[in-house]
Amino acid sequence: MNDCATPESELLHFLAAGTLSQAEREQVRRHVADCEACRTELRELELLMADVRALHLAPEELAAAAEQGRPPEHLRECASCSQEYELLQRVNRDLDGQPARAGWRLHSGWAAGLAASLLIGWNLWLVDQNRELARKASAVSHEQAAALQTREQAAAALASRVQELEAEVGTLSRPALNVTVVDVEPPAVVRGRPAEPHDLTVQPGTEALTLILSAPGVAHHVRYGLEVVTREGRPVWNGAGLRRSEFDTFLVSFPARLLPPAIYVLRLKDPGAVVLREWTLRVRAPA
Repeated sequence: MNDCATPESELLHFLAAGTLSQAEREQVRRHVADCEACRTELRELELLMADVRALHLAPEELAAAAEQGRPPEHLRECASCSQEYELLQRVNRDLDGQPARAGWRLHSGWAAGLAASLLIGWNLWLVDQNRELARKASAVSHEQAAALQTREQAAAALASRVQELEAEVGTLSRPALNVTVVDVEPPAVVRGRPAEPHDLTVQPGTEALTLILSAPGVAHHVRYGLEVVTREGRPVWNGAGLRRSEFDTFLVSFPARLLPPAIYVLRLKDPGAVVLREWTLRVRAPA
């Protein structure tokens, strides 16, 4: 886009069409020599005019044909030249019909100038339309690129999640290896203060942690619930369906990755979500 607002920039289209006087051409040429924006636009206009001249009749040819009333064969295939030819003929007929100028037809010089002006107007419209189409195409391209990038990122995230799920399914479909089994007794109270959490060191390669939760004396229920949270209260797991063994214990097996090193609180609940027993477990990595 040409941001130059000088008077010479408004004459670039006429310079490309060759309809300026000698003085005007020299004036615009001097300006173009020092203005990069106008120099770029003039090159584009000259290329456009060259393409148009290759596809359409020259203004002088149209003017001569309209003056002689002999439409060229080219008009059958070119709507633009045909419209300009008809306009030139109407102008000639209007001039013939004026009493003071009867018989005065639009001579070739003026007709060529009029045809060139029409051609310039047509090209100006084409340039504006092309620029608008280019702007819209650029905006659409950016939107499409952004949408494509978003879809690619979503697809990559989905593929990664599928791989994780496949790995989890693979783990569940085979025996767990290197299972750590530990008895977790209810915390004792020492001088009115809870005892330290039960320590559990998880060795490298451990796939599962099996906890035997001892809960002597809890009320009998068909099923129990278990809630696992961090010491800070962040939920880790919550489920129901736990059954008590004949030894007043509850057996729970967790994937080792579900309980990374931290301090956890395990709460045994009755069907009404009332807490019956609580254990504190400190999971450690080997030193």
